[in-house]
Amino acid sequence: METLKALLLTVVVLIPPSATIRIILCLIQINTDPEQESLYKRRAMNAFIYAIIAESVFSFLTIIFGYMI
Repeated sequence: METLKALLLTVVVLIPPSATIRIILCLIQINTDPEQESLYKRRAMNAFIYAIIAESVFSFLTIIFGYMI
């Protein structure tokens, strides 16, 4: 159970920075390649939505594991 909690904590810590980096990279790509702007906007929006959904799921899992202890 402790290993599962450690893994969960690691994933929760890594999701927001990785999504932020992905969004920043997409914005940089928009500036360097204006022809592909719609593609990178969609990718940045998908990364943002992923971060929101992942944080919600892991918050729910944290609550569940809190009650299991």
